[in-house]
Amino acid sequence: MIIGLSIATFTIMHVVISRIAIVAGLVVLGGVLTGQRLPLWTIVILTTTILISVTGFTFPITAFTPAASAGIVAMVRFRPLTSVPCGAGAEMRPTSRRECRGRSAGGSSTTLPNDDAGVA
Repeated sequence: MIIGLSIATFTIMHVVISRIAIVAGLVVLGGVLTGQRLPLWTIVILTTTILISVTGFTFPITAFTPAASAGIVAMVRFRPLTSVPCGAGAEMRPTSRRECRGRSAGGSSTTLPNDDAGVA
C-alpha cells in the first residue's frame, strides 16, 4: 500500500495525473503557438508535472532506475519555475534587459540587471 491506496489504485491515480499533464501541455503549446498567455493552464501543467515526479518517488523500488533519474532531473529543473522573479503578480516581458512590468513590494518599478552586459 502507498499512502493508504493499493499499488494498482495508486498507479491509476499516477497515470490519470500524467494524462492531465499531457492535455494541459498541449493546451499551453497551442497558446504558445498562437501567442496567447494561458496562466491557469500553465499552473495546471506545472502542478501536475510536479505531482507526477512526487508520486513516482513513492512507488516501491529496489534499484535506481531511469525513471528515478528522470524524476530527479524534473524536480531540479522545476524548482526555479515555482518562484516569481519580479514580485507577486508581475509579468515578464521578453527583452534582453528582462524588465518587469508591474510593481515590486515597495511600489516602484523593478528592472533586473542586463543579461547581456558587455555584449555589443
